[in-house]
Amino acid sequence: MPAAPLSFSLRQPLGLLAEDGLLSPETDRLLAAHALLHRPTPSDDDRRRALALIEPLDLRQLPRRRKTLTSYLLARAQGVRNTSRALEHYSTAFDLADHMHDEGALVDLLYHRGVAFRRISEFHAAADDLALCLRILREHAGDADSLDAAFELDVLARLAGFEQTLGHFELATQHLAEARRLMRLAPEAQLEQATVSWLAALLDRLRNRPFRALDSALTATRVYERLGDAASSTRIRYLAAEISLDVAERFCQPNFPAAPYFAIADREITSAIEQSRTSNDPYGVELALLAQARLHRLRRDNVNTQVQIERVICMARRLNDVTLLAQARSTLAEELLARGEVTSGLTMCRKVLDTLQWVQAPALGIPARRHLLRAQEGM
Repeated sequence: MPAAPLSFSLRQPLGLLAEDGLLSPETDRLLAAHALLHRPTPSDDDRRRALALIEPLDLRQLPRRRKTLTSYLLARAQGVRNTSRALEHYSTAFDLADHMHDEGALVDLLYHRGVAFRRISEFHAAADDLALCLRILREHAGDADSLDAAFELDVLARLAGFEQTLGHFELATQHLAEARRLMRLAPEAQLEQATVSWLAALLDRLRNRPFRALDSALTATRVYERLGDAASSTRIRYLAAEISLDVAERFCQPNFPAAPYFAIADREITSAIEQSRTSNDPYGVELALLAQARLHRLRRDNVNTQVQIERVICMARRLNDVTLLAQARSTLAEELLARGEVTSGLTMCRKVLDTLQWVQAPALGIPARRHLLRAQEGM
Protein backbone atom coordinates (compact mmCIF):
# COMPACT_ATOMS: atom_id res chain seq x y z
CA MET A 1 0.00 0.00 0.00
CA PRO A 2 1.59 3.34 -1.00
CA ALA A 3 2.52 5.74 1.78
CA ALA A 4 0.27 8.74 2.31
CA PRO A 5 1.70 11.85 0.65
CA LEU A 6 3.56 14.16 3.00
CA SER A 7 2.25 17.68 3.42
CA PHE A 8 4.57 20.46 2.24
CA SER A 9 5.28 21.50 5.84
CA LEU A 10 6.92 18.10 6.48
CA ARG A 11 9.02 17.79 3.33
CA GLN A 12 11.77 20.17 4.37
CA PRO A 13 12.52 18.47 7.72
CA LEU A 14 12.16 15.03 6.10
CA GLY A 15 14.87 16.00 3.60
CA LEU A 16 17.15 17.10 6.40
CA LEU A 17 16.52 13.88 8.31
CA ALA A 18 17.23 11.77 5.24
CA GLU A 19 20.48 13.69 4.74
CA ASP A 20 21.47 12.73 8.27
CA GLY A 21 20.96 9.05 7.46
CA LEU A 22 18.40 8.34 10.16
CA LEU A 23 17.08 4.83 10.46
CA SER A 24 13.42 4.39 9.62
CA PRO A 25 12.10 4.00 13.22
CA GLU A 26 13.88 7.20 14.25
CA THR A 27 12.55 9.04 11.20
CA ASP A 28 9.04 7.85 12.01
CA ARG A 29 9.33 9.05 15.60
CA LEU A 30 10.65 12.48 14.66
CA LEU A 31 8.06 12.97 11.93
CA ALA A 32 5.27 11.90 14.26
CA ALA A 33 6.51 14.37 16.87
CA HIS A 34 6.80 17.02 14.18
CA ALA A 35 3.20 16.43 13.05
CA LEU A 36 1.93 16.79 16.64
CA LEU A 37 3.81 20.05 17.16
CA HIS A 38 2.60 21.51 13.85
CA ARG A 39 -1.10 21.25 14.54
CA PRO A 40 -2.79 24.68 14.26
CA THR A 41 -2.93 24.97 18.05
CA PRO A 42 -0.90 22.18 19.69
CA SER A 43 -2.27 21.26 23.11
CA ASP A 44 -0.25 20.46 26.23
CA ASP A 45 -1.06 16.80 25.59
CA ASP A 46 0.31 17.09 22.01
CA ARG A 47 3.57 18.48 23.41
CA ARG A 48 3.85 15.72 26.02
CA ARG A 49 3.25 13.04 23.37
CA ALA A 50 5.84 14.64 21.08
CA LEU A 51 8.46 14.69 23.81
CA ALA A 52 7.67 11.07 24.68
CA LEU A 53 8.30 10.11 21.03
CA ILE A 54 11.68 11.89 21.04
CA GLU A 55 12.79 10.62 24.46
CA PRO A 56 14.12 7.19 23.34
CA LEU A 57 16.40 8.69 20.66
CA ASP A 58 20.09 8.70 21.50
CA LEU A 59 20.69 12.43 21.26
CA ARG A 60 24.44 12.08 21.73
CA GLN A 61 24.64 10.32 18.37
CA LEU A 62 22.28 12.72 16.64
CA PRO A 63 23.93 16.16 17.03
CA ARG A 64 22.31 17.61 13.91
CA ARG A 65 19.02 15.79 14.08
CA ARG A 66 18.11 17.03 17.52
CA LYS A 67 18.15 20.58 16.08
CA THR A 68 15.96 19.81 13.09
CA LEU A 69 12.63 20.33 14.82
CA THR A 70 13.69 23.31 16.93
CA SER A 71 15.23 25.04 13.90
CA TYR A 72 12.15 24.39 11.83
CA LEU A 73 9.80 25.60 14.55
CA LEU A 74 11.93 28.74 14.90
CA ALA A 75 11.63 29.37 11.16
CA ARG A 76 7.88 28.76 11.31
CA ALA A 77 7.52 31.25 14.18
CA GLN A 78 9.49 33.90 12.31
CA GLY A 79 7.33 33.42 9.24
CA VAL A 80 3.99 33.87 11.05
CA ARG A 81 2.52 37.37 10.95
CA ASN A 82 0.17 36.79 13.86
CA THR A 83 2.28 37.32 16.99
CA SER A 84 0.15 35.04 19.18
CA ARG A 85 0.61 32.16 16.72
CA ALA A 86 4.33 32.90 16.51
CA LEU A 87 4.59 32.76 20.31
CA GLU A 88 2.96 29.32 20.30
CA HIS A 89 5.66 28.06 17.92
CA TYR A 90 8.42 29.68 20.00
CA SER A 91 7.08 28.11 23.19
CA THR A 92 6.84 24.66 21.61
CA ALA A 93 10.39 24.95 20.26
CA PHE A 94 11.59 26.24 23.64
CA ASP A 95 10.13 23.20 25.43
CA LEU A 96 11.85 20.91 22.94
CA ALA A 97 15.24 22.66 23.11
CA ASP A 98 15.10 22.79 26.92
CA HIS A 99 14.24 19.09 27.07
CA MET A 100 17.27 18.34 24.88
CA HIS A 101 19.58 20.73 26.78
CA ASP A 102 20.35 22.47 23.49
CA GLU A 103 21.52 25.83 24.83
CA GLY A 104 22.53 27.13 21.40
CA ALA A 105 18.93 26.78 20.24
CA LEU A 106 17.68 28.25 23.54
CA VAL A 107 19.70 31.44 22.97
CA ASP A 108 18.12 31.93 19.52
CA LEU A 109 14.64 31.12 20.78
CA LEU A 110 14.83 33.40 23.82
CA TYR A 111 16.05 36.29 21.69
CA HIS A 112 13.34 35.93 19.03
CA ARG A 113 10.58 35.21 21.53
CA GLY A 114 11.61 38.29 23.53
CA VAL A 115 11.31 40.42 20.38
CA ALA A 116 7.87 38.88 19.70
CA PHE A 117 6.70 39.64 23.25
CA ARG A 118 7.79 43.24 22.75
CA ARG A 119 5.58 43.50 19.63
CA ILE A 120 2.51 42.94 21.81
CA SER A 121 3.85 45.19 24.63
CA GLU A 122 4.53 42.25 27.00
CA PHE A 123 7.64 43.95 28.33
CA HIS A 124 8.02 41.84 31.50
CA ALA A 125 8.08 38.61 29.48
CA ALA A 126 10.36 40.20 26.87
CA ALA A 127 12.84 41.34 29.51
CA ASP A 128 12.79 37.92 31.23
CA ASP A 129 13.59 36.14 27.95
CA LEU A 130 16.46 38.45 27.02
CA ALA A 131 17.90 38.35 30.56
CA LEU A 132 18.01 34.53 30.39
CA CYS A 133 19.46 34.69 26.86
CA LEU A 134 22.22 36.98 28.16
CA ARG A 135 22.93 34.70 31.11
CA ILE A 136 23.40 31.66 28.87
CA LEU A 137 25.67 33.64 26.54
CA ARG A 138 27.87 34.73 29.44
CA GLU A 139 28.01 31.30 31.04
CA HIS A 140 29.37 29.88 27.79
CA ALA A 141 31.81 32.76 27.30
CA GLY A 142 33.75 31.69 30.39
CA ASP A 143 36.83 33.89 30.78
CA ALA A 144 36.43 35.48 27.33
CA ASP A 145 34.93 38.97 27.09
CA SER A 146 32.18 37.69 24.82
CA LEU A 147 31.38 34.77 22.51
CA ASP A 148 29.65 37.09 20.02
CA ALA A 149 30.13 40.77 20.88
CA ALA A 150 27.79 42.13 18.20
CA PHE A 151 24.94 39.81 19.22
CA GLU A 152 25.47 40.43 22.94
CA LEU A 153 25.49 44.17 22.24
CA ASP A 154 22.13 43.82 20.50
CA VAL A 155 20.70 41.82 23.42
CA LEU A 156 21.96 44.36 25.98
CA ALA A 157 20.58 47.34 24.05
CA ARG A 158 17.15 45.73 23.67
CA LEU A 159 17.13 44.61 27.30
CA ALA A 160 18.00 48.15 28.42
CA GLY A 161 15.06 49.41 26.36
CA PHE A 162 12.62 46.94 27.91
CA GLU A 163 13.79 47.76 31.44
CA GLN A 164 13.53 51.49 30.72
CA THR A 165 9.94 51.08 29.53
CA LEU A 166 9.15 49.12 32.70
CA GLY A 167 10.54 51.97 34.81
CA HIS A 168 13.61 50.00 35.96
CA PHE A 169 15.97 52.87 35.20
CA GLU A 170 18.97 51.74 37.27
CA LEU A 171 18.88 48.32 35.65
CA ALA A 172 18.56 49.93 32.20
CA THR A 173 21.56 52.15 32.97
CA GLN A 174 23.58 49.11 34.08
CA HIS A 175 22.81 47.25 30.84
CA LEU A 176 23.71 50.35 28.84
CA ALA A 177 27.08 50.65 30.61
CA GLU A 178 27.80 46.98 29.86
CA ALA A 179 26.86 47.56 26.22
CA ARG A 180 29.24 50.50 25.95
CA ARG A 181 32.09 48.35 27.27
CA LEU A 182 31.38 45.79 24.55
CA MET A 183 31.32 48.34 21.72
CA ARG A 184 35.12 48.24 21.34
CA LEU A 185 34.87 44.51 20.57
CA ALA A 186 32.31 45.03 17.80
CA PRO A 187 33.28 48.16 15.84
CA GLU A 188 31.41 46.80 12.81
CA ALA A 189 28.08 46.61 14.69
CA GLN A 190 26.97 50.11 13.73
CA LEU A 191 23.24 49.51 14.08
CA GLU A 192 23.63 47.94 17.53
CA GLN A 193 25.80 50.88 18.62
CA ALA A 194 23.13 53.26 17.31
CA THR A 195 20.55 51.42 19.43
CA VAL A 196 22.76 52.06 22.47
CA SER A 197 22.73 55.78 21.56
CA TRP A 198 18.94 55.63 21.21
CA LEU A 199 18.54 54.19 24.69
CA ALA A 200 21.03 56.68 26.11
CA ALA A 201 18.88 59.48 24.64
CA LEU A 202 15.76 58.09 26.34
CA LEU A 203 17.45 57.84 29.74
CA ASP A 204 19.13 61.25 29.50
CA ARG A 205 15.80 62.82 28.56
CA LEU A 206 14.17 61.35 31.65
CA ARG A 207 17.03 62.68 33.78
CA ASN A 208 16.58 66.20 32.36
CA ARG A 209 19.77 66.22 30.29
CA PRO A 210 18.21 67.29 26.98
CA PHE A 211 21.34 68.56 25.20
CA ARG A 212 23.17 65.29 25.80
CA ALA A 213 20.01 63.35 24.92
CA LEU A 214 19.66 65.27 21.65
CA ASP A 215 23.25 64.50 20.62
CA SER A 216 22.64 60.76 21.20
CA ALA A 217 19.27 60.80 19.41
CA LEU A 218 20.66 62.55 16.32
CA THR A 219 23.63 60.17 16.23
CA ALA A 220 21.23 57.21 16.25
CA THR A 221 18.99 58.86 13.64
CA ARG A 222 21.82 59.18 11.12
CA VAL A 223 22.75 55.50 11.44
CA TYR A 224 19.15 54.23 11.34
CA GLU A 225 18.51 56.34 8.24
CA ARG A 226 21.22 54.32 6.44
CA LEU A 227 20.95 50.88 8.00
CA GLY A 228 17.77 50.51 10.02
CA ASP A 229 14.25 49.35 9.17
CA ALA A 230 11.63 51.99 8.39
CA ALA A 231 9.64 51.58 11.63
CA SER A 232 12.69 51.95 13.89
CA SER A 233 13.94 54.91 11.87
CA THR A 234 10.58 56.62 12.35
CA ARG A 235 10.60 56.04 16.13
CA ILE A 236 14.08 57.50 16.63
CA ARG A 237 13.16 60.51 14.48
CA TYR A 238 10.12 61.06 16.71
CA LEU A 239 12.34 60.94 19.79
CA ALA A 240 14.86 63.39 18.28
CA ALA A 241 12.01 65.78 17.46
CA GLU A 242 10.56 65.59 20.97
CA ILE A 243 13.94 66.22 22.60
CA SER A 244 14.54 69.20 20.28
CA LEU A 245 11.21 70.61 21.47
CA ASP A 246 12.23 69.97 25.10
CA VAL A 247 15.24 72.22 24.54
CA ALA A 248 13.17 74.87 22.75
CA GLU A 249 10.51 74.88 25.48
CA ARG A 250 12.71 74.90 28.57
CA PHE A 251 15.94 76.67 27.73
CA CYS A 252 15.44 79.14 24.89
CA GLN A 253 15.67 82.84 25.80
CA PRO A 254 16.18 86.01 23.69
CA ASN A 255 19.94 85.34 23.72
CA PHE A 256 19.44 81.62 23.04
CA PRO A 257 16.86 81.39 20.22
CA ALA A 258 14.53 78.44 19.73
CA ALA A 259 14.50 78.58 15.91
CA PRO A 260 17.37 76.07 15.34
CA TYR A 261 15.64 73.51 17.57
CA PHE A 262 12.29 74.09 15.87
CA ALA A 263 14.07 73.46 12.56
CA ILE A 264 15.51 70.14 13.82
CA ALA A 265 12.10 69.04 15.09
CA ASP A 266 10.36 70.06 11.86
CA ARG A 267 12.90 68.16 9.75
CA GLU A 268 12.64 64.97 11.80
CA ILE A 269 8.83 65.09 11.98
CA THR A 270 8.47 65.63 8.23
CA SER A 271 10.82 62.74 7.47
CA ALA A 272 9.05 60.49 9.99
CA ILE A 273 5.61 61.17 8.49
CA GLU A 274 6.83 60.58 4.92
CA GLN A 275 8.69 57.40 5.86
CA SER A 276 5.75 56.00 7.85
CA ARG A 277 3.28 56.62 5.05
CA THR A 278 5.61 55.05 2.49
CA SER A 279 6.08 51.94 4.64
CA ASN A 280 2.38 51.71 5.60
CA ASP A 281 3.09 52.26 9.31
CA PRO A 282 0.00 53.93 10.82
CA TYR A 283 1.44 53.95 14.35
CA GLY A 284 4.51 55.82 13.10
CA VAL A 285 2.36 58.41 11.31
CA GLU A 286 0.23 59.08 14.39
CA LEU A 287 3.25 59.30 16.68
CA ALA A 288 4.84 61.91 14.39
CA LEU A 289 1.57 63.86 14.28
CA LEU A 290 1.67 64.13 18.09
CA ALA A 291 5.14 65.70 17.91
CA GLN A 292 3.93 67.95 15.10
CA ALA A 293 1.05 69.20 17.27
CA ARG A 294 3.52 70.11 20.01
CA LEU A 295 5.72 71.92 17.47
CA HIS A 296 2.72 73.93 16.21
CA ARG A 297 1.87 74.96 19.79
CA LEU A 298 5.39 76.03 20.73
CA ARG A 299 5.95 77.83 17.44
CA ARG A 300 2.51 79.47 17.79
CA ASP A 301 1.37 78.33 14.36
CA ASN A 302 -2.22 79.02 13.36
CA VAL A 303 -3.28 75.39 13.80
CA ASN A 304 -5.94 73.84 16.05
CA THR A 305 -3.55 71.48 17.80
CA GLN A 306 -6.17 70.07 20.17
CA VAL A 307 -8.22 68.82 17.23
CA GLN A 308 -5.09 67.23 15.73
CA ILE A 309 -4.32 65.40 18.99
CA GLU A 310 -7.94 64.27 19.39
CA ARG A 311 -7.80 62.77 15.89
CA VAL A 312 -4.78 60.74 16.98
CA ILE A 313 -6.74 59.57 20.03
CA CYS A 314 -9.54 58.39 17.72
CA MET A 315 -7.03 56.60 15.49
CA ALA A 316 -5.43 54.92 18.52
CA ARG A 317 -8.84 53.55 19.50
CA ARG A 318 -9.44 52.37 15.93
CA LEU A 319 -6.05 50.64 15.87
CA ASN A 320 -6.74 49.23 19.36
CA ASP A 321 -3.28 50.51 20.37
CA VAL A 322 -3.22 51.24 24.10
CA THR A 323 0.36 52.54 24.03
CA LEU A 324 -0.47 55.11 21.34
CA LEU A 325 -3.65 56.06 23.23
CA ALA A 326 -1.61 56.74 26.39
CA GLN A 327 0.92 58.83 24.43
CA ALA A 328 -1.84 60.84 22.73
CA ARG A 329 -3.61 61.51 26.01
CA SER A 330 -0.31 62.58 27.57
CA THR A 331 0.23 65.04 24.69
CA LEU A 332 -3.31 66.37 25.16
CA ALA A 333 -2.70 66.82 28.90
CA GLU A 334 0.40 68.93 28.10
CA GLU A 335 -1.64 70.95 25.59
CA LEU A 336 -4.41 71.70 28.10
CA LEU A 337 -2.00 72.59 30.91
CA ALA A 338 -0.04 74.91 28.60
CA ARG A 339 -3.28 76.77 27.87
CA GLY A 340 -3.95 77.19 31.57
CA GLU A 341 -6.82 74.69 31.60
CA VAL A 342 -5.47 73.09 34.77
CA THR A 343 -8.51 71.07 35.82
CA SER A 344 -8.97 69.53 32.36
CA GLY A 345 -5.24 68.93 32.04
CA LEU A 346 -4.96 67.11 35.36
CA THR A 347 -8.06 65.06 34.53
CA MET A 348 -6.34 63.99 31.33
CA CYS A 349 -3.21 63.09 33.34
CA ARG A 350 -5.33 60.72 35.41
CA LYS A 351 -6.74 59.22 32.21
CA VAL A 352 -3.18 58.57 31.03
CA LEU A 353 -2.45 56.59 34.19
CA ASP A 354 -5.76 54.73 33.88
CA THR A 355 -4.90 53.82 30.28
CA LEU A 356 -1.48 52.50 31.29
CA GLN A 357 -3.07 49.97 33.63
CA TRP A 358 -3.72 47.93 30.47
CA VAL A 359 -0.16 47.95 29.15
CA GLN A 360 3.25 47.23 30.70
CA ALA A 361 4.82 50.63 30.01
CA PRO A 362 4.92 52.68 33.25
CA ALA A 363 7.67 54.96 31.90
CA LEU A 364 5.08 56.53 29.58
CA GLY A 365 3.20 57.77 32.66
CA ILE A 366 6.12 59.76 34.14
CA PRO A 367 5.06 63.20 32.75
CA ALA A 368 1.48 62.69 33.98
CA ARG A 369 2.67 61.63 37.45
CA ARG A 370 4.94 64.66 37.66
CA HIS A 371 2.08 67.06 36.84
CA LEU A 372 -0.22 65.42 39.40
CA LEU A 373 2.51 65.50 42.07
CA ARG A 374 3.23 69.18 41.45
CA ALA A 375 -0.48 69.97 41.66
CA GLN A 376 -0.74 68.07 44.95
CA GLU A 377 2.31 69.88 46.38
CA GLY A 378 0.83 73.24 45.37
CA MET A 379 -2.42 72.70 47.25
